[in-house]
Amino acid sequence: MRSLLTCTLAVLAASGCGPQDVVLTEDVQASTGAELKASEFGAKGDGVTDDGPAIAAALLALKQRGGGVLSLEPHVYRVGRPDGRWHYFSLRGAKDLTIAGNGATLRFDDQTLAFWIEDAARVRLARLTIDHSPLPYSEGRVSGTALRSFVLTVPPGDTGPFTYADLERETNGKKPPNLMFFSADGGRDRAVKATSFVPSGVEKVGPRQYLFTFDGGTSLSGLTDGDRAVVVRSFVRKLDDEVRGGETATANVIVTRSSDVEFDHVTMRASPDKAFRVYDNDGPVRFETVEIAPQPGALVSVVRDGIHAKHNKVGPTIVASTFRGILDDDVNITSMPYAVTSRTGNRWTINSKESPTWCYPVRKGDVLLAANERRGAVLPARLKVLWVDTEDCPPQGRGLTQVVELEGAAAVGDAPADLLLFDLTRSNDGFVVSGNEFRPLANRAVSVTGAGGVIARNLVQSEGGPGLWLANWPKGGGRPMAGPFARSTRVEANVIRDAFLAGIRAGVIWPDVEDPANKATVDLEFIGNEVQMRDGAGIAIENARGLTFRGNTVTMGAGAPKSALAFHLTSVAAVDCRGLTVVDLRAGIAAGVLVDGASPRSGGLRFEALDVTTAARVPPVVLPAQ
Repeated sequence: MRSLLTCTLAVLAASGCGPQDVVLTEDVQASTGAELKASEFGAKGDGVTDDGPAIAAALLALKQRGGGVLSLEPHVYRVGRPDGRWHYFSLRGAKDLTIAGNGATLRFDDQTLAFWIEDAARVRLARLTIDHSPLPYSEGRVSGTALRSFVLTVPPGDTGPFTYADLERETNGKKPPNLMFFSADGGRDRAVKATSFVPSGVEKVGPRQYLFTFDGGTSLSGLTDGDRAVVVRSFVRKLDDEVRGGETATANVIVTRSSDVEFDHVTMRASPDKAFRVYDNDGPVRFETVEIAPQPGALVSVVRDGIHAKHNKVGPTIVASTFRGILDDDVNITSMPYAVTSRTGNRWTINSKESPTWCYPVRKGDVLLAANERRGAVLPARLKVLWVDTEDCPPQGRGLTQVVELEGAAAVGDAPADLLLFDLTRSNDGFVVSGNEFRPLANRAVSVTGAGGVIARNLVQSEGGPGLWLANWPKGGGRPMAGPFARSTRVEANVIRDAFLAGIRAGVIWPDVEDPANKATVDLEFIGNEVQMRDGAGIAIENARGLTFRGNTVTMGAGAPKSALAFHLTSVAAVDCRGLTVVDLRAGIAAGVLVDGASPRSGGLRFEALDVTTAARVPPVVLPAQ
């Protein structure tokens, strides 16, 4: 052990004690099943010593041995700044490797990516807390509110993630770069929706007091003196030259091109951007009993999404986990559209339409779906990738353009300028979100785009956002864009409380259910869900075919506006709804059940056992003529 330890530490020291991959030497013997302790590599776990290099050395030793277990003790391990690098612990190429935290906390000095997991298999992180100090934001209280200004008072000793000295330098009307303001309810007795603003200027006006001003396009009418507030500076760290793709470290943990990765009893206390980013994986990634929550006494835990999954062959499994204090979506599972820039016969040139700064390659053997964005129509062809010029992301090149040869391209006909492709092979199908607790702070608890799976037995207690949001890619003006939505998705036994905008919302793939080119059946099932609304629509579905509802209950809160709708279907077909209960506590919403724009000729509409209690201004149940 001593000779291996000395060699490993020497190699790390020679390369700056960073977590970067080191070329393995031939004399290293691979032997899985080893168990190493971080203390054997010099880790102290006293919260003071920089234990980052020691833990990196232990992980490298396990990778060189072909796998094993790294065992930590239930202490706080300080992890210092990674020598200017964008990430700290690299698990590239790791196989059969487990980090057994045993209740340990990794506290990072810098707002850096903690774990980069790539080309890995059978990797597990268990009983571990990942924390950042300082927090990537600052909190305070609002006073002196006006139409386009307010004063923020921060607690004693709060120097912010970027230090308020930096803010002071942004005086004289200069716009603070990448600054976001987030306001939250000052007390649970008032229903104040969370809102984001970008200030045009900030000026120190007193001890721990800062005046924020906004341009003419911003109205602060929703703010009240005493509201709790958070100031966030967007976090962007460039990758160094050796990292492929030229990406930014936009997560605390990234999992890519891997399979069988598991997070078990992992807690995330603060993240500078997304907590977990999961993309371009060929096998399952599982989250069980994961907690993403603020540090004690704080309001915010994560600046962006909690778990963000995109372009995976198998959708993530997220069970028995807790999400609190997240400024964007708690869980975001999304598909990837590609734009067709040119076409010569069966060879097409494509690139990522919605995320040109990231690299999501299609691969040989993938099956693509074609859609006409302008008409919102899915084309009947399924195109198989027979050949692709490259599957590698360009070095320091953000985004990827590929030339692909497609089987079945002739069936598409002349490719219009707004033709889109969706990779059905890597659309996160088979995802599971079950038995979790969500407290969405500003946006959605669960957002799903272009994937099929199960959302079941979750509790959503809204702090200011919607509940479950199933929708396809938006386009200009917020209208639906062509593309696959959810195939065979089941939404069952979820409880959603105090939601804004929508408890359950779905907008699918095509605006015209009579279009003969649109033969897709969505097959969405909503079974036994309970939705309690503060504002907006309880269950709202648009542009969909193949909907099943069984035993759902919608309760509209006493504070709901008169325009609120409990159950609203628009431009739907093939609907089977049995056993729907609507309770209107406001005694005067717009409607209990409203179905408009439906097309019975494209599939029957069946409604049975409706129990609607409302003093709505229109008849409580409005259905189209059959």
